[in-house]
Amino acid sequence: RIGQEHGVGIDTVRAALVILRGEGLVQTRARYGSRVRRPQRRQVRVPRGSSVEVWMPTPEQRREHGLPEGVPAVAITYPGGRVEVLPADEVRLTCS
Repeated sequence: RIGQEHGVGIDTVRAALVILRGEGLVQTRARYGSRVRRPQRRQVRVPRGSSVEVWMPTPEQRREHGLPEGVPAVAITYPGGRVEVLPADEVRLTCS
């Protein structure tokens, strides 16, 4: 449908979707198709004594933590050792 609207072939549409997914702008789900991601940012407080790590997850890490393709991960290790992994484009970190 997108190809018809813009006068391009299906291979061009598929190539464009691969690029957009890789940049975290589009999410594709089997049987539902592709949708533009509209992440909602939420504020996350990082208490004193915590550490924060940001990285690009592997496909296995994306599946394990439910992270979209093309989106960096943020891991917060809280005092006491609890670790929270979040999609980086959905959080705004603040120190407390």
